[in-house]
Amino acid sequence: MLNDSIYNLLSGYKAIFVGESHGASEPAEFVEGIVKLFLAHNREVILGMEIPTDVMTEFSLKRTEQSLRETKFFSTENGDGRKSKAWAGLLLSLINTKVQYVFFLGTHDQWTHQNPGVDENWDSLMYENVNTAIKAHPNAVFVGLCGGFHNMLDTFMSLTPMAYYLRNASNRALKNNSDLLSLEHQFESGTEYNLIRSDSGDFELKVRPYRRSESPFSKAVKFDNYIFIGKGSYGYSGVIFSRKVTASLSWIEDKEK
Repeated sequence: MLNDSIYNLLSGYKAIFVGESHGASEPAEFVEGIVKLFLAHNREVILGMEIPTDVMTEFSLKRTEQSLRETKFFSTENGDGRKSKAWAGLLLSLINTKVQYVFFLGTHDQWTHQNPGVDENWDSLMYENVNTAIKAHPNAVFVGLCGGFHNMLDTFMSLTPMAYYLRNASNRALKNNSDLLSLEHQFESGTEYNLIRSDSGDFELKVRPYRRSESPFSKAVKFDNYIFIGKGSYGYSGVIFSRKVTASLSWIEDKEK
């Protein structure tokens, strides 16, 4: 459970995004902590996730484990690591709270007929869905979990991420740049369950070990987990750091073994 010092640090933001590389436990756990911290202070909270909009309707209505298992999102192949135990656990941890769910990745048809990778039009669609939710709930804090490209605040290799639109689009709900906190997940070592290119050139989901060279974030303090707000990571306004990252496998497969 995050403590009140973290709440005091985050309470002034209207939108907080955590960007991950998928297939790890720690970003979802941190998002859960943020949401529960705001709820404990009687704040209205929206949880936004990079999941197609139209495949989660039954879960949003019933808010049960069974309805989550039956969604088209979690009951189909885990393509990039998002259909994980960590993401399912985040959703299920909040079913008995007043949190509102927003799934901002467009419709399932749009997902299957467009390139689901880094795509400018795709991010503009995600922006519209997030922006609509923020406008509809002006007193809420929007806490989002997505791939790390999408919550970058700057353009990257001529591509425009969702968070760039949140700060720059003419119809944006967040009029002040200080309303948006965009965090990158950094870590030192451990494992993630995500896409790896095989010898044949195809991509496949595997548990991948990581051991990164020392960085300013790994050397800054001795804490195993911490949050840093400020410049230091290109394209973001802060960092969540994990000394060790832990792979999160596919949720449905794990439960059926």
